[in-house]
Amino acid sequence: MNELTEEISEMQPSASQNKEAEQAAAAAQIRLMEQSSKLFEYAMKDQWEKVMEEYKSNPYCHMAKITEDEDTALHQAVSGGKLQVVYGMVEVLDKQKEKYYVSKVLIAKKKKGNTPLHTAATLGNARMCHCMASKAPHLIAERNIKN
Repeated sequence: MNELTEEISEMQPSASQNKEAEQAAAAAQIRLMEQSSKLFEYAMKDQWEKVMEEYKSNPYCHMAKITEDEDTALHQAVSGGKLQVVYGMVEVLDKQKEKYYVSKVLIAKKKKGNTPLHTAATLGNARMCHCMASKAPHLIAERNIKN
């Protein structure tokens, strides 16, 4: 029984390991909040070149919710009719090494369940719709709160 107890205690993280993990998670949360604030400021000031710089250099910002409605920067670009910015963002996402990464970001929903594709379709922007749906065809089946 003594050996089993020792094995179990070796498998469990120590207090210092738990504290390190908590600190790392807190630091990541702070980075995400800072990134969200910066992206929100740039988007509201129509500084899309700065949004794109952040988008290219910092993958944390791809999924960052930057408004109370939980818009991502991509949602905001779509809502603002920024076609070239949307093309650029989708291109950046498509170049990520993680498999299905572009789909993960394109499927991000705001509070009412709208993806960037829902927003583009609502606005009647066929080019934006094509840009996103061509990278993640399953998006056309995604539903929002209204179905």
